[in-house]
Parts: sequence; C-alpha cells; structure tokens
Amino acid sequence: MKEKRACTVYLVRHGQTDWNLASRFQGQADTPLNPQGQKQAGMLGEYFAHIPLSAIYSSDLQRAVATAGYVAHLQDKKPQLEVDLREISLGEWEGCTLQEMQKNWPQKAKLWRENPAELAIPGGEGFVEAQARIYEAVLAIVDKHMGETILIVSHGGAIRLILAAVLGLPLSRIWQIWLDTASINKLDFFDDGQVVLRQLNHWLIED
Repeated sequence: MKEKRACTVYLVRHGQTDWNLASRFQGQADTPLNPQGQKQAGMLGEYFAHIPLSAIYSSDLQRAVATAGYVAHLQDKKPQLEVDLREISLGEWEGCTLQEMQKNWPQKAKLWRENPAELAIPGGEGFVEAQARIYEAVLAIVDKHMGETILIVSHGGAIRLILAAVLGLPLSRIWQIWLDTASINKLDFFDDGQVVLRQLNHWLIED
C-alpha cells in the first residue's frame, strides 16, 4: 500500500497594524505593521529559524510581506508574493469600525454576522468568491510542495475562509474562529485530498 505524503503548511496571520489596534476593517487597504506588529514578526522569525521551510509565500499587501520578511531573512529565502492570498476586499467598509458599519449599513451588518455568504459588500467582494479565490491559491501552492514544509502569510479573514473550507464549515461559522495577529496555524494537506488541522491560533506575543 502506497504511503500517503503531505505538504505541511504553517498558515500565519500578519503582525499588528494601527488599524488592528483601532478595530478598523482593513480589507485590501495596504496598511503597514506598527511597532508591536514588527515585534511580533521578529518573534515569528525566531520561532521559525529552526524549522526548515522549503518555501515562503505571502499576500502582496505590505503588512503580510513585512511579516514574511522577518522569517525569510533568517531562512535565507525570498517570500513569493501571491495576489490571490490577499484579504477579502471590503470596498466602502475599509477604514470603518464595526460600530460605523452597523450605523451606516444596519441590514448588511446583520448579514455580516449571521450569513456572510449572502452579503454584498458595497464596492467589495463576496465571501463565497473570496473563499474560492484564496483556497484555490492555497491548493495550487500545496500541489507544488507535496512532501515539504512551507509557510504562508495571509490575513485574518482570508485564513478564516481557508479553515472553513478545510473543516467544511458554513460561512456563518467563520466568526467563531478567533485569530490573533501573528498567530500560527498548522495544517497537513495529504496527497489523497485529506486535510488535517494540527494547530490553531498559536501566538507568541499578545496583541
């Protein structure tokens, strides 16, 4: 019987930004790491320094690229940037707080919490379409690295959508997954299509 092979994926959320600190929706706005986020990214670099990685992938937004860069520097690698690993586009909501969104778009705010699959974000991206975009990008990367260990740096919403796809969760359940900034998640993607979640929201330094 043929032994199964796996691609082990460390799926990491970027470090903290000022918008994280202010609880503002970032979406695809290109916000930078703040000093705390840089400290978190530095600790990620130290954490992965002794874990051999075959490749490092990142969303092309600067908060993810900078986070990946701290790890890549100690691995003597260059992060490979993938546009499809970007956060879900939040259109007119980018820069808003939850309270502002609830005040200005009360019905859509209700869908956001209860049934995001049915939500049309003004000027933004649908959750179903975003999940397909992001998860297909992950599977394409995994297919290149079967039998290896890799790192992917992405975003809170994007990682929730990946985990929902892996675990077979409806999109109405994604807000039950808590992800700290710079948190580490670990998954094994087997060559028979099975995916196993081995670690969830492991963090080295608090928000």
